[in-house]
Amino acid sequence: MNFDIKTESVDDFKKYLAYKLTKETGDNYTSDDIFVGKRENNSFENFFMKESDHFKYLFGNVHFKNYARLVVGDAEYIYGDADFKSSKVRNLGSLRHVGGNLFLKGKIVNGLGCLESIGGNAFFHDIEIRNLGNLVSIGKNADFSGSRIGSLKNLEKIGGNGIFFNCSLGDLGNLKLIEGNASFGFSIVGDMGILEKIVGDLDLRHAAVESLKNIKFVGGSVSLNRSLVSDLGCLENVGKEMDLRYSKVVDLGNLKEVGGSLNLRNTSIKSLGNVEYVGGDIYLSTELEDFGNLKYVRGCIYFVDEEQAGKFEDKIFKKNGSFYFRNDSQYYSNKTFKRQRYEEALS
Repeated sequence: MNFDIKTESVDDFKKYLAYKLTKETGDNYTSDDIFVGKRENNSFENFFMKESDHFKYLFGNVHFKNYARLVVGDAEYIYGDADFKSSKVRNLGSLRHVGGNLFLKGKIVNGLGCLESIGGNAFFHDIEIRNLGNLVSIGKNADFSGSRIGSLKNLEKIGGNGIFFNCSLGDLGNLKLIEGNASFGFSIVGDMGILEKIVGDLDLRHAAVESLKNIKFVGGSVSLNRSLVSDLGCLENVGKEMDLRYSKVVDLGNLKEVGGSLNLRNTSIKSLGNVEYVGGDIYLSTELEDFGNLKYVRGCIYFVDEEQAGKFEDKIFKKNGSFYFRNDSQYYSNKTFKRQRYEEALS
């Protein structure tokens, strides 16, 4: 529904919106169901909701500090921010949409009620909740740092960064896309679910995660340093650097392209497998015995020692004290191939 309505007065706007809501939903709405806060410098003023207020649609930044109920009883739509940080609320009840940011911090939350979408940032610091209920989308960043969550359940998309630092998370539910960075550092994640694409970086340092499962594309860097990840799952393309040091990974699986450097130090990886392209340097593991399908390396190859380098003398050459791969020039003759494949993965 479009709320960008030009009216001469607040009262006219309330009447028009009540009429439109009644017509489109079949429920009865009146002007008394609608709150419109004053605007200051193109921003709504703060409104402190009380249990005696029965507004259903609120245009303003709404604080629930003075709200005595445990469950939100009337509010359905908040056009601005919704702040529950210092409130008694334990269930968002009737609230279905928050157009701005949602602040929910340091609480044991019974549920998100009817909440379906958050247009701005979601600040879920240090909360404990069984699952995210009906929530389908978060428009910007989602910060779950320090939280204990059973499942993200119906959440499908995070429009910015997904921050799960030091978090205990059962599974990612229906989450398919994170449009920013994904940080799971020092977290316990039972199941990465059906997550397919991360546009930014993926940080799993020191994380208790066993498999990347359905993730095919990461547009930024990937760090699995000291994580419990042993399986790269469906991962094929990493846009920037990839750090596997001290991880449990022994097989690069479906991985084909790494846009930056690839660090395999302190791993048990024996082959580069399906990897064809590395856009930076490669730091090899002690146990590496095979370059697999490797065709092009833009940087240097750092062997553990000269003895290891000697095993690949037919595939490398030395220049100015550094080792380089004998690149397949035909493979890279089309200099736009990497950009094309990157854009395809983003689409």
